[in-house]
Amino acid sequence: MLRKLVDNKFANVATFYVVSVFLLMISPPLLIFKIMYNIFVSFRPTDMNIRGKVVLITGASSGIGECLAYEYAKREAFLVIVARREERLEKVAEKARGIGSPDVLVICGDVSDFNDCRRFIDEAINHFGRCKISFHS
Repeated sequence: MLRKLVDNKFANVATFYVVSVFLLMISPPLLIFKIMYNIFVSFRPTDMNIRGKVVLITGASSGIGECLAYEYAKREAFLVIVARREERLEKVAEKARGIGSPDVLVICGDVSDFNDCRRFIDEAINHFGRCKISFHS
């Protein structure tokens, strides 16, 4: 009985160390895979049907805002693009129209100014007759 208990204790300890080493070897690649997968999934375009809807994008003269304008243009959404650099906005609007947006409204302004924010929404509603407000984080 004592010998059987000693053998089981050795097997339990050996199994623990083998499993621990295996998990330590597999965990970093698995963790990296999970992180990369989550990043990929978060940037993957969804299958939203936004054709004909009005989308207001701030910071659309460059960076993420510009990319969003092009992605929504591909889906044939009406765009309201807002930024401080009007000449850059005009170029983005021209390209968005070429990609597929039926109409692009360019508004020059600053989102840190409350009155400008009201003006963006008012101009969008006056131009398109509607604007559904939703926020995405």
